[in-house]
Amino acid sequence: MAALRFLLAKNGDRPAVIVRINLDKNTKVQATVAGLFAFRKLWNPNKQKHNTKNVHPMVLPEVIEIDKTLATLSAAIMARVASVDPANIDRRWLLAEINAVLHPDKRREPMLLACVDEFISTAGTRIQPNTGKPVSAKTISQYNQTRRHIRAYLSASKTGDIALAKIDRHFYDRFVSYLYGQGLKPNTVGKHVKNIKVVLHSLPAEEQMGCEFISGKCKRIAERVDNVYLNEAELAKLADAELEEANLRKARDMFLLLAWTGCRYSDLNKLTRDHVAVLDDGNKYFRLSQQKTGSRVTIPILPAAEAVLQRYDWMPPAPISSQKFNPLIREACRRAGIDDVVTITRSEPVTDVRGVTRLETVQVTRPKCEFVSAHTARRSFATNMYRRGMPTITIMAITGHKTEQAFMLYIKATEDEHAEQMMRLFLASSPSAGDHHTDHVK
Repeated sequence: MAALRFLLAKNGDRPAVIVRINLDKNTKVQATVAGLFAFRKLWNPNKQKHNTKNVHPMVLPEVIEIDKTLATLSAAIMARVASVDPANIDRRWLLAEINAVLHPDKRREPMLLACVDEFISTAGTRIQPNTGKPVSAKTISQYNQTRRHIRAYLSASKTGDIALAKIDRHFYDRFVSYLYGQGLKPNTVGKHVKNIKVVLHSLPAEEQMGCEFISGKCKRIAERVDNVYLNEAELAKLADAELEEANLRKARDMFLLLAWTGCRYSDLNKLTRDHVAVLDDGNKYFRLSQQKTGSRVTIPILPAAEAVLQRYDWMPPAPISSQKFNPLIREACRRAGIDDVVTITRSEPVTDVRGVTRLETVQVTRPKCEFVSAHTARRSFATNMYRRGMPTITIMAITGHKTEQAFMLYIKATEDEHAEQMMRLFLASSPSAGDHHTDHVK
């Protein structure tokens, strides 16, 4: 546990006061308090203040004022230490905190890491205005990831904390380039850019002024990912595939459950008998709260999903990590013959002669199975139900999407499939539509 002590400089009867913070047994940070001097002969290191007994009346008021200042310093700094990541506590940080206590009238220049630290330290007590709920642990974890990347970038740049006034387009370009260099995908980079903007927008208006990062010049990066889905015929091929290895069968069954329920991978462990309800129509449904959003959803247990559940007596095995799952489901799809060659468009980072990395659109052609991942299952559910002609609002109620815009990102039907669906629905809704069509052709 961190502790603070006051030390005296070595020279003179009126030595300068030194603040030392012991973060742990091996880590100490200290700084001299400019303009604050103690009385060496009266100083009691154990009590961390002066002995005032028998002090000359002319000196006593000054001694009392010094001790009062030291007590204020100790309380304020230790309160800040409790809310800051120890990795960010250094001499520069300590000097800034001392100055904030002794000279509150002098406005401190806001610094990026300090603002991020403060934002994260209070995240657990904030209520999100759009949901009325506390900030989730997962969201706070994402903020912490952003902080680690900022810290790593500043360290790689041999830069300490950086003033908000310097969070400009140059910083944006270099930071984004650094993240691409770490192998992060565009949407992940965009997430960290967004998190920094969230922190900056939480600051008072006067501190935001002049910060170019908030402006339109530094846009959040996002790409509409061109991904695949498995149609119902391909899901049937996967279900019928002969897979000798138990881990491949397990991955296949998990994928099928997700593809016929529309659940996220994070909710896979809830697809058990404990969450089954039988409604008035006599059919079985899953009732659960989604981990990501907290939304309550009721999911019909379709025949293909029930076939999987029955193999496990309605208690499927615990999910494995998505990092292990994805290679397994790709191999299972390959064994099932889901290997048609497809071409998708995606953005790849390209570094120019100045060392700045930007996105460039490229086309990637591979067997379809190589593009399959855990998220393909949820996308397959949404697209297949959409292709069946089910109302968008009904599918959204099952998947838990709040907006149609977000939902439509999941729909991967081609232009031909959209046209075929319209014709099918038109003919089904008009008994004489076929006759009219024939007459027109004639």
